[in-house]
Amino acid sequence: MSDKFIVRPGLGLGIASLTVSLPDNIFGGGSASESKFYIAPGVSGLYDVTDSVFVGVDARLKLVLSDPMIKAITLLANVGMRF
Repeated sequence: MSDKFIVRPGLGLGIASLTVSLPDNIFGGGSASESKFYIAPGVSGLYDVTDSVFVGVDARLKLVLSDPMIKAITLLANVGMRF
């Protein structure tokens, strides 16, 4: 593999929150909110365009620890500069 390409494992931890709100109508209405812990293992790939500029992608599998477990794939693109 080239010295210009770097692969890094990653782990994200946090709180996922969900809020649902329904307008008042003949069936009722109201709102509900819930927060759950999540864990997001993933990987980042970075490529050095020059000595000071890099581009990359992150891919993560977000697992919200609820019943039933909620799963999502997150893909992110990034550009950065080293000083």
